[in-house]
Amino acid sequence: ALHKTSGMLRRDWGAMSLYHREDLPFALRESEMPGSYSELGSALGWQDIWTSGQRRVGATPVRLPAACPTQLPRSASLA
Repeated sequence: ALHKTSGMLRRDWGAMSLYHREDLPFALRESEMPGSYSELGSALGWQDIWTSGQRRVGATPVRLPAACPTQLPRSASLA
């Protein structure tokens, strides 16, 4: 369906993340990223990523969600 309408699928960071890529305390390069989910939780400041929602003082903040659009743009193909 995307090909027929000259559309494209874009995969962006953050679809399954609480964190904006610019807020991460490490670069998104394999050599600098945490090696496990536990290391990720520790790098972001979680007490225990597996069993607790508590974060340490100075933990990486979670941004507020973006506002929901009040109106979607009209597609040129539907006009």
